[in-house]
Amino acid sequence: MHKPATLRSLMQTTARRTLLAIGLVMGLSACIGAVGASGTGGDTWQEEVLLHDGQKLIVERYLERGFGGNEAGQPSPGKEQGLRFTLPSSQETVEWKTQFSQDIGRFDFMPLLLDVVGKSAFVVAAPVGCQAYNKWGRPNPPYVVFKYAEKSWSQIPLTELPPELHTPNVIISSPDKTVQRLGTNFVSADVVLGLNKSQSQQQEYKSILRTPLTEIGRHCRVEFSNGRGTWLSADWFSEERDLAACLKVCDRKNFNQETCPCGQLFKGK
Repeated sequence: MHKPATLRSLMQTTARRTLLAIGLVMGLSACIGAVGASGTGGDTWQEEVLLHDGQKLIVERYLERGFGGNEAGQPSPGKEQGLRFTLPSSQETVEWKTQFSQDIGRFDFMPLLLDVVGKSAFVVAAPVGCQAYNKWGRPNPPYVVFKYAEKSWSQIPLTELPPELHTPNVIISSPDKTVQRLGTNFVSADVVLGLNKSQSQQQEYKSILRTPLTEIGRHCRVEFSNGRGTWLSADWFSEERDLAACLKVCDRKNFNQETCPCGQLFKGK
C-alpha cells in the first residue's frame, strides 16, 4: 500500500507542469460567436455576477462544444469555455478560460465562482470528471483556484483564497443549455443564485468549502495519464515487484520520464 499523500504529491506536480498547457490566459480576443447548436457549436450570453461586497459585475460567458464522445441525449463534450469581464479597479478587460485538453478529451474545469478583491480577480473551478480530478491532484475540497494579478492568471492554494469569497455565483450546471432553456441572453444575479440553489445537490457546490470532505473522490479511482489520452489505474504500477518492472510498464504504455509514476511509487525501495 502507498500513502495517499504520495499519490497526491505526484499528481499535484503533474498538474503544475501542465498548467501552462490548458490555456488559462488573459486576452482581449472577442468571445466565440453563437452558432445555434443542438449538441455542437457554441453559445455566448451575459451573466450578472453578485460579488461578495454586494456589487454586481456583468460577465460575458461562452461555451463551445465539440463533436462526438457523448451518449445519446447528452450534450457533447466541452471544447472551450470562458468568462470575460472588466476589472473594476483598472477598467481592464480580463478573460479566464479553460480549453480542450488532449489527455481528457474536453476542457478541464467548470467555474463555480468569480469575484474581485482589490485589484485582483479570483476564479474557483471544479475539475470536470474523474480524469480531470486525477490530473489536478485529487484536490480535497475539490477545487482549483486561480488569481488574476499583474496581467496574468496563476494557480494558488485554496488557503490563499480570501475568506469572504464563499458563494458560487455563476451558473454551474451545463450553463449553455440552462441559458437556452431560459430563452434569454442575459441572466440576472438573482436567477443565477436561484438556479444554483435548486440544481446543486452536493455541498461542495452550494458553498466554497475550506475543510476536507470525508467522502470526496471515492467514486474516482486513482489514475495516471501519459498525457496522450491513455489513463491507467495506480495498481498497474504499484503492484509490480520492483522499480525496474514498473518502468517496463511505463515503456509499454508510452509513459515518458515526466508522466511515469514509478519513481514516486517505488521511492526508497
